[in-house]
Amino acid sequence: MIKEARKIRLYGLGSSGLTATEFKYRLVRMGLNADAVVDPHMMLMSTVLLNEDDLVISISNSGMTEEVVRAVKEARKRNVRVVSITNHDHTPLTESSDVVLFTSSVRRMNRNRFINDQLSIHYVMDVISMLLLEDEKLHANREKTFDALADYHKM
Repeated sequence: MIKEARKIRLYGLGSSGLTATEFKYRLVRMGLNADAVVDPHMMLMSTVLLNEDDLVISISNSGMTEEVVRAVKEARKRNVRVVSITNHDHTPLTESSDVVLFTSSVRRMNRNRFINDQLSIHYVMDVISMLLLEDEKLHANREKTFDALADYHKM
């Protein structure tokens, strides 16, 4: 779905927004048309400009982040495909998604001593990135971006 999408929009708020931004950088370096949207108003504005050739990837630990759910539901009205990454099933987010990738919940860990509840989502993001880089064109694009940065720092 990622490789076929005309545009990819990644939605998340708070820590999930930071993760969405990291994923955007990875996808852009592969030559994909991706953007992270971490503001609720921009999520809705971005969504209404999408169509069935586009993809939304939403990130929410709880699966209940109201602003993300609202944008995903709006995307579904426009026949936009939606992939969600979350910890919990049977939530408004999972019910509105075409594909759901589940991660482990931090509630099973000692929350007072656990610093980053995004680690399991980052792992999923790493796996997706590795799978995408098996595509020769995406891999070549990523290498071009590395080379461009290396040349920049030689100046």
